[in-house]
Parts: sequence; structure tokens; C-alpha cells
Amino acid sequence: MSPETPPTLRAVTANIFAHNADWPDRLNVLRDAFRELDPDIVCLQETVLGDGIDSARDVLGSDYDIVHSEIRADDGVGISLASRWPITSSDELELKPVSNRTADFNCTTLIATIEAPAPFGAVAIANHFPDYQVDHEYERERQTAIAATTLRHYAESNDHVLLMGDLDAEIDSTSLLFLSGKRSHAGTSVCYVNAFDAVHPGEPGHTFTPDNPLCPRHWPYRRIDHIFIRCGTNGQPTLGIVDCQVVLDQPVNGVWPSDHFGVMADFRPLTPQEAR
Repeated sequence: MSPETPPTLRAVTANIFAHNADWPDRLNVLRDAFRELDPDIVCLQETVLGDGIDSARDVLGSDYDIVHSEIRADDGVGISLASRWPITSSDELELKPVSNRTADFNCTTLIATIEAPAPFGAVAIANHFPDYQVDHEYERERQTAIAATTLRHYAESNDHVLLMGDLDAEIDSTSLLFLSGKRSHAGTSVCYVNAFDAVHPGEPGHTFTPDNPLCPRHWPYRRIDHIFIRCGTNGQPTLGIVDCQVVLDQPVNGVWPSDHFGVMADFRPLTPQEAR
């Protein structure tokens, strides 16, 4: 890397579909894909943990610090968060109390803090996994508010805050309108920027589409996996958004990586002028 080229931080979110649909073949595809993508931070949903099984580790290998959600389904399915750099602390939020309709789903938010190398500094990462039912936007809005309110405290002691994951909602939903600063909730508001929208305004960016045969054909929401970065006091995201792409969106020798496509974003430090 030349001195003129700023360093980048690469984040990827992906729902890996547990051990469904020919997992051994999909695992090989996912391993190769993540090796090629080479992310610094990874949020995985529908990982399987228990009885000697760690599907997040199976996918990512030994080069990452990994923390796992304690809130999991009976079959061990939950979420995991990985970092190329040491994870200094982690926490998990209880999202089920927002409604009695969430009892049957392992909704949760897993938060980790990392100390990235200079010039990035301290970063708080939230792997947000709200309720998934298509008629549960009521729950998703409240669960997203819980996550964002908690992350406000993380912003006081971290240079950057990222929220990412399988959010089970499109950008015009009430939960994501709240997250993007376009709607208040219960007397509070926040502002995060969706990395894909910043790079590809107006483009569909579908991540859950019947183009993928593992995806339900008539699911009403198509773009449900997202990467958001919190805005600082100057009204700008605290890192520059270099690029954002839909990834894991093609079969390899007839094997689709998952029922979801993933999302990858590259961030850079702000220049002194941008940081004002």
C-alpha cells in the first residue's frame, strides 16, 4: 500500500442458513468466499453452536476472534460476531420482552468492541437480529430502538459504531426509518447511514430474492440485510464509505452459499476537513 492510499476497514454481514440445504457443500463455498473477501469484521446470522459444533469458526477459520450469542434456538442456532483484531468486550441485549409474539424466535443483538489499528481506533459493532415474521414490524421497530439506544452509550467511548445484520426489513420500514434518522420512536431519535444507499442510491440491492432457489419465492421483502454506520456530531458518518456491494450472490458449481446474499462495505478514515 502506498503512503497516499488510505487504509480501509472491511465489514461483511451474512446469514449462513444454519446447517440447512447441503451444509457440507455450502460450507466449502462459504469458506472460499470469505477467504477471498478477506473482511476485518464479520457479523454472521444463523450460526450453529454446541456439542462440538461451531459453524462460525468452520466458515472463518482461526484468524478471527469470535463471540457468540447466548440467546439461541433449541437446535443451537443464533448469531456470531468476528474480528480480525482482538475483541476487548462483548454484550448481548434481550429483545424478546417487547412483545409476547417474539417467544418463538431467538431475536437478539450481540455487541462487541474492538481496538482497530490506527487511524481507526475503537469500534463498537452490533450484530442486530430482530424478529423476522413479516407482520412483526411493530416488534422490529421497538427492538431496533433498544439496540440504537444502547449503542448511544457505546458512542461515548468508541470512535465508530456499526450496526449490521439480517434486519428482516427494507429501507422504508419503520425500524429502518428510525435507524436512518427519518422517524422518531418513543421520544428518541438517532441517525445512521446505510452504506449501500450511500454508494448505490436508488438501486435495489436485493439480498433475499427468488433469483436464489434457496429463498422463499413469495417472501414480500427483498432487501433485508444491511450495514449501517452511526453519524457523528458533525452530521456525517464517522468513517468514509468507500464501497458497498452485495456479495455471496452467485452459485459455485451449482451450490448457492446461503438463502440470503451478504453485504460487504469498505470504510476509510476521514480527512481532517471531513472530520470538522
